Amino acid sequence: MGRWKALTAATLLTALAVPATTLYLLTGLKPRPPKPPDPNLRVEGRGYVYRNPRLELQVEPLDAAGRAEFFSRKGLLDPFAGFPPEDNYVAFRVRFENLSPDAPLTFSPVGTLFGNSAALDEVRLYQTFYREKDGEKKLEAVGKTLFVKTLTLPPGTFIERLLVYQYDDPYPVRTIPLVFGNILLGRESLDLELPFEATFQKEKRR
Repeated sequence: MGRWKALTAATLLTALAVPATTLYLLTGLKPRPPKPPDPNLRVEGRGYVYRNPRLELQVEPLDAAGRAEFFSRKGLLDPFAGFPPEDNYVAFRVRFENLSPDAPLTFSPVGTLFGNSAALDEVRLYQTFYREKDGEKKLEAVGKTLFVKTLTLPPGTFIERLLVYQYDDPYPVRTIPLVFGNILLGRESLDLELPFEATFQKEKRR
């Protein structure tokens, strides 16, 4: 008995000696307009609207409830709902409208960054969901709702989907930019940087 008590005490001391890991959960984003202001950019609600004579772009960060509502409106279950908060999946509702009378709009999610994080692509999504329960249904849902491929939008049309990132910076920052690179309007290229003020929640885990 003395030996087992000693082992139990040693195990307890070992567990107590394991240092706690500090996690920073990204819990909120709100627009922080750039300076100097861009005359084509305005804050609307919780997001941004960029508009020039050839393009309108709407970008809104979604919390878990907003993300679930987005999928629900399309008759789908939120495939990200089962992941723990520390996975830091961040979703943006993004709507492109091509206002040009004659030129296509081309956009690739590969040209976007949220901080240092790239948008989830087909490979990452497959790796994330193929072993999950109802993985095929979840992959079908993200295929119908996320920007994952290069898009060519004809004149006078629009599309609304999600850009999703897994934010992995271990340290909190005050502002995180969402960058759209190389949006092509005919032969013209547009780069946009949309700053968001970030809120983090500090947690300790063993």
